[in-house]
Amino acid sequence: MTQHSLSISNFKKSILKFILFALLLLGAVCVFVHVFSIKSGDGIYSMKKFYEQPKDSVDVLVLGSSHAYENISTADMWEDYGIAAFDLGGSKQPLWNTYFYLVEALKYQKPKVIVLESYMTTYTEEYQEPGKAISNTFGMRFSLNKIRAICESVPKEEWWSYLLGYVQYHSRYTDLSYADFVKDQGDKRYTNWKGYKCGTLSKINEVTDVRGITDQIPMAEKSEKYFRMIIELAQEEQIPIVVVVSPHANICDNDERIYNYTEMVCAEYEVPFINYNLMYEETGIDSVNDFSDDEHLNHVGSEKLTECLEEYLVSNFELTDHRGDEKWSSWDADAVYVERTRINSGFRRMGSVQDECHLMDEGKYDMFICADGTPEEGAKEQLSQLSGISIDMLEDAQIIYYHGSKATCWNSDTQIDLAIELDQHMFRLVRETDEEGNAINQVYVDGISKKVTDNGYNIVVYDNITGQVVDEFGIWNSNPTACIRAEE
Repeated sequence: MTQHSLSISNFKKSILKFILFALLLLGAVCVFVHVFSIKSGDGIYSMKKFYEQPKDSVDVLVLGSSHAYENISTADMWEDYGIAAFDLGGSKQPLWNTYFYLVEALKYQKPKVIVLESYMTTYTEEYQEPGKAISNTFGMRFSLNKIRAICESVPKEEWWSYLLGYVQYHSRYTDLSYADFVKDQGDKRYTNWKGYKCGTLSKINEVTDVRGITDQIPMAEKSEKYFRMIIELAQEEQIPIVVVVSPHANICDNDERIYNYTEMVCAEYEVPFINYNLMYEETGIDSVNDFSDDEHLNHVGSEKLTECLEEYLVSNFELTDHRGDEKWSSWDADAVYVERTRINSGFRRMGSVQDECHLMDEGKYDMFICADGTPEEGAKEQLSQLSGISIDMLEDAQIIYYHGSKATCWNSDTQIDLAIELDQHMFRLVRETDEEGNAINQVYVDGISKKVTDNGYNIVVYDNITGQVVDEFGIWNSNPTACIRAEE
């Protein structure tokens, strides 16, 4: 082999080594970014999941702050009319970020109508707090649009720390958890997520009546600039846009004055404007049962608001019913998840085993059950009604795993230490003997004992659809019809 041939061969080897090194380095960087990047359903994940939607599958694009994605239910739109809607927003999302989210969205989808929730027309600051600047930009793919979004969100001297990204999250070593290493943070909510956050809490509020306020206060200059840009972009793309304000209990007089100004701006563009803070009678929303906090509706209130909004949409726009179409099957799955979340929110509020039985009838759940002390006939009868397990089978059962309508029982002659992993949770069933020869039954969830009573049954209820532990309670010999909980 000539010297020239050897030189070419060595050069090729060097190139191959460089390429291999570059690929390894790229892989290491990708792993670093995946693990250390900030993960949140607030803004970041809604954009990331939006990218996963089939092209041109989103018919109704809902934009805005948490007042959009907590108050407007994509699941109800699907269940009621087969509307393929997506809530794309972030908490306290200023209108400039909403504009850049819209620009990004239109790269991948051509919605038939845009719904802009306009609570943030009341926002007066020039820049966001750091956490919100991250949540409202870091979910976007790198592009000129993302650069512009960051530059509008933070002062000039902070641009590079946000543009580089890793500067904001490289020190998260102590914050890392299981969720950072797995797809969708190991949370089934995100598998088919359409951006809607189903609120399950309830807070009694007093709502201010602002119907008598007719004067106006202008929006802040920067907010108005981007509000107009959102409308103008929609109209340039020939996409109808509807501007709404969802009810919030903490509304003040000046908020309403800004909403009046917002309505005037909408009129300039001949854009529909609906202020639901003036429509409590029409929506049926009440301040006692329908809010999760001062600002947001819970799932009961969001159902009512969404019903009014969707009726307006189907009456004024041509929206296709996609139910039964395979391309839109993920909307079906998301609606199932949301409905299950609503059902599950009732478990820990149940005071009796009979109430618990009614919820269990809504769908199949897994149960982890251990006997403590000597369960009496009343406790056995209640557990039998709850689980469908016969009294005879319960006679000597000490530990029970109820899964898929089938019960596996371990009796008093058996010692077990069984670990069962379900989604992101680890369940451990233990029957052992202490130093004095007494048998001890325990159910552990993620290393924590779920023992509530020493005389009866301890029960953990797990939902396979949502991947969540939905209840933990005891059936007590002394009061077997009641659900005994740890705080009691």
